Amino acid sequence: MHICTYNIRTFREEEKRKEFEEEISKIKWDIIGLSETKCKGEHLIKLKNGHTLYTSGNANNNKHGVGFLIHKKLEEKVISIKGINERIAQLTLKINQRYKMKIIQVYAPTTGYDDQEVIEIYQQVENLLKEEKTYFTIIMGDFNAKIGKKQDDKETAMDNFGIGDRNDRGKMLIDFALKSNLQITNMRRIFDTQETRRKSNKYKRYK
Repeated sequence: MHICTYNIRTFREEEKRKEFEEEISKIKWDIIGLSETKCKGEHLIKLKNGHTLYTSGNANNNKHGVGFLIHKKLEEKVISIKGINERIAQLTLKINQRYKMKIIQVYAPTTGYDDQEVIEIYQQVENLLKEEKTYFTIIMGDFNAKIGKKQDDKETAMDNFGIGDRNDRGKMLIDFALKSNLQITNMRRIFDTQETRRKSNKYKRYK
């Protein structure tokens, strides 16, 4: 299964939608988590191509916004989709007869916002982790954080391939991942259809 995340900047402009469609035509995808959609309110739309688009935004303005684009071949596997607010949405899928997957899409505040707003986002995500348990959990999105290079062997939430410096939001992200037993990564193969049982114990959760 191919799962990725994309900061689209806005879904309200035709030019941006065409740019997005062109970009995803070049890759394999099954689920795309969307950040900064800037769509007001909550919408679930079946597109002309058969794919499903879900967006969750503020009811009163076009700021922020998150969502999912779900490939038509997965339509029958969707158990639930819900928007927590304009920064967090959750999708739950049935992988097979035995396993389910929960995907949480996040668009975290930029550095222009107070740290307390970021803390509240992580608290909300933590609450979602404690709710209905699934065998696989993925948290992804735009966290507006720079984690940089690994600084200590105790930072088991990240590998040794980071680059650059770390900012305060990056430290917050690492602390949250360590606390929640998550793995931070840009890309990781969790499983394929034939190998779910063998791989699942190794990668129960990742980011």
